[in-house]
Amino acid sequence: MRHVLLLSVSCARMAALVGLVTLAAAYAETITTFDMPNSTSTQPAAINAKGQITGVYVDAVGRHCFLRQSDGTLI
Repeated sequence: MRHVLLLSVSCARMAALVGLVTLAAAYAETITTFDMPNSTSTQPAAINAKGQITGVYVDAVGRHCFLRQSDGTLI
């Protein structure tokens, strides 16, 4: 009886571990770095479900807003 109980506890732990790994994979993130051309500072502020990022950057002229499209295009 003792062996059956230990096996059940081990199986439960393994199932919990597999569940955690699966959950972590579902929420995997990607970090992408970018800078606006000729900027001295780029500060992302928000990202939406489509992967578009908004923020501000500073260059020799002053401070500007930007939009980075999900394909990497900078506006």
